[in-house]
Formats: sequence, structure tokens, C-alpha cells
Amino acid sequence: MTRVLFLPGGQALLIFDSPLTTDQILGAVYNDTWLPPPPYDDAVTQARRQAVGRVTLRAVSAGEAVVITPVRPLPDPAGSSGTEPPRLTDRQLEVLQLMAEGLSTKQMAEALGISQRSIYDHVAHLKAHFKTGSRAEVISRAMAQGYCAIRERSSVSSKQ
Repeated sequence: MTRVLFLPGGQALLIFDSPLTTDQILGAVYNDTWLPPPPYDDAVTQARRQAVGRVTLRAVSAGEAVVITPVRPLPDPAGSSGTEPPRLTDRQLEVLQLMAEGLSTKQMAEALGISQRSIYDHVAHLKAHFKTGSRAEVISRAMAQGYCAIRERSSVSSKQ
């Protein structure tokens, strides 16, 4: 069993167990043959028709789980509310990117030259913005919406 987190865009998050292995799921996503459960299967099929020859989904393995997101946001099958969520501040975007890079609260505070308390406040605002209770879900949803990307930080020592 593999836990699958599918983030179709917006505020939606589908979590389910798949009988496929992580490698099988990753292969199906890379071959553009994987489909999410209804109602998003129709949205992915429609996106594939419009994006002939282009990849429509991307997947990242996270231990025994797979996070799958569309390359471009999928239409909300329930219909769009037409209201845009509040924008993130520049500082929230910086904290979000550092979170995605795996920094601890202390490391983020040092990197940005602010207190750990301020980092906790920014993280709380990010959790509220993305309507989730964990940092991992914040990062997943932010990646799905194009706010940040996972990239490795250089391991340059400050003692030179």
C-alpha cells in the first residue's frame, strides 16, 4: 500500500491508499497514464486532451507516500467560487520557501534575521492561508499552487 496525496489545485486535497507500489505510481505519472479518483479523473483527462505531447502531472516520492500535483491547475469540478484568496506577503513567501527547503524554525530565523517567535507567527499565517494544520501540507499545497519549489540549500559553512 502506498499513501497518495493528490493536490488538484485550489484548496482541494485528496489522500488515499493505493495498492500500487511507489515506483508503479511514479512510473504511471511519468508515462502520463495515472488517473486520480472521481471527480478529478475527468479534469485530468480533459487537461491531457488540451496538452497533447506535454506532461500534465508531476509526482514526488516522500518516503512511503507519493505527492501528485498537476503541472497547471485543474478546473474545480465543483465549480469556482470566483473569489481569489488573499496574497502572501514577501516575508511569508520567504518563510514558505525556507520551509520547503527543510530548514528548522531556528535556521529560518537566523537566515532571515528575525526571531523564532516571528517564524512561528508566519507559519501560523501560512497554515491559515492554506487551510491546513501541518507544515508538510502547507508545503504540498503551496507547491501545487506554484508558490514555492523544493530545492536543496547549499551547504556552505559560515566559518571561512
